[in-house]
Amino acid sequence: MTVSGVRRVLDAAEISPGGLVVDLGGGASALALAALACVGPSGVVCAVDPALGGGGAAEGVRIVVAHAGNLPFPDGAVQAVIGHTVQVDEAEAWGDVARVLAPDGKLSLGQPLPHYRRHTVLAGLSASEQWRADTAVLQAVPARLRHAADDLAAAVYPCGAGLTVDDFAVVPETVILRDQDSVADFLRMPLYPGVARPIDMVRDQLGEVFAARYEASWYATLRQRGAITVTTPTVFVGARRGLP
Repeated sequence: MTVSGVRRVLDAAEISPGGLVVDLGGGASALALAALACVGPSGVVCAVDPALGGGGAAEGVRIVVAHAGNLPFPDGAVQAVIGHTVQVDEAEAWGDVARVLAPDGKLSLGQPLPHYRRHTVLAGLSASEQWRADTAVLQAVPARLRHAADDLAAAVYPCGAGLTVDDFAVVPETVILRDQDSVADFLRMPLYPGVARPIDMVRDQLGEVFAARYEASWYATLRQRGAITVTTPTVFVGARRGLP
C-alpha cells in the first residue's frame, strides 16, 4: 500500500491515542506501524492471524491467533478495525467486526486489486503480446480473489452486518519502479498470499520463451525510460457500527 493509501485508511478509522485497534491484515505492513503511531504508548494494535507463524507482525504489534469471524475481544471494546489486502470470505465475519466495535467505532479497509493493475507500455513487445501477458496474469488469479471487491461490498453493505457504510471508493494508487531491484521484486512478488508470482503466471500459460522476452522487456523499458509507472486500483471501504 502506498503512503497515501495508508493515510486514507487511517483517516477513515479516526484513531485516537489510547485506543485498541485491530488489524485484520496480519500486522506486518506499514499500516500497522502507522496505526501504532496513532494510538501512542497508551494504546494497543492487535494483528489477527488465523495461525501462528503467519509471517510475523511489525515491532510493537500484538499477534492474536483468531479468525475474523470469531474475534477474541469483548463487545464494544475496539476503537477501530483496519486492514489491507484482507481475505475474509465469510459474510458473518463482518457481523463479528460490528460486535467488537465501540458505539462510535470505525471499520476502514484498503483492498488492492493487483490483477487489474496497469503499467507503462513495455519496450520490445507488441500491443498484442502485452495484452496476452496481462491476460495470463488475470486468468491465473483465482475467481474468489478477482471478485474480492464485489464480495466485500455484498458482505458489508447489508444492514444485517451491523455496519453502516460511509465510503466505498475505487482509487488508483501509483508506484514508480526506478531500478532493477524494484522491477525484479515486482515480477517475483505474489499478487496475493498463496498465489503464483506474475512472471510464473506468464511462464505457465505462455511458455518459457515468451516469459523470458516478457521479463527482458521490463528491464529494456527501465533502461529506455528511466522508470516504469504501475497503477493499481484499490477499493477503500469506510464504515461504522450501527444501522443507517
